[in-house]
Amino acid sequence: MSNKVLLVLGLLLFVVAAYFYHENRTALVNLNLEPSDIDYQATDVQGLQTDDNGAINYRVNAARVLHYQQAQVAALDNLQLNWRNPQSAQTVTITAKHAQLDENTQKIVLADHITMRSHTADGKPDLTLTGQDWVGDLNRKTLSSQQPIHVEQGNNAFDAARFSADTATGDYAFERVQMQFMPPNQSPVANY
Repeated sequence: MSNKVLLVLGLLLFVVAAYFYHENRTALVNLNLEPSDIDYQATDVQGLQTDDNGAINYRVNAARVLHYQQAQVAALDNLQLNWRNPQSAQTVTITAKHAQLDENTQKIVLADHITMRSHTADGKPDLTLTGQDWVGDLNRKTLSSQQPIHVEQGNNAFDAARFSADTATGDYAFERVQMQFMPPNQSPVANY
């Protein structure tokens, strides 16, 4: 190849490189970075909330937390929440993929693959509820959902259209319950 061809190719390559440099530089100069409301974020979080007397109100574990300073809200991923009721010796464990906690009101919104397991020391089988979108009050230890849930306790199971629960008293309310009754060694006889 001649020197003229190499010079033209080199000049062409220089013009293309200058064009891309100028376009990328313009994009970097025009970045609009707004201040974030996130004041901290953390992974592998373990927390403990106590009441005014120093008794443990709840324990929380999360894979990740983002805290929003202005709103006083924490967004948690892969949450595990443990409540213990000393009067009834009941332990409630709640897991959810995502949760949002309002620190001022102690209200929590749970989403995606929620499971609640209630264990009592009296030997009864654990009560397990599974669903999608729940709302809770951490101070009063209440939960509710307007979405369908599945309930299991021992060999018994049923579905409900919605529910509310006061885990401090052990009161649960289910609406539009659907279950199957199966006598031993027979097929289902009723579906309500």
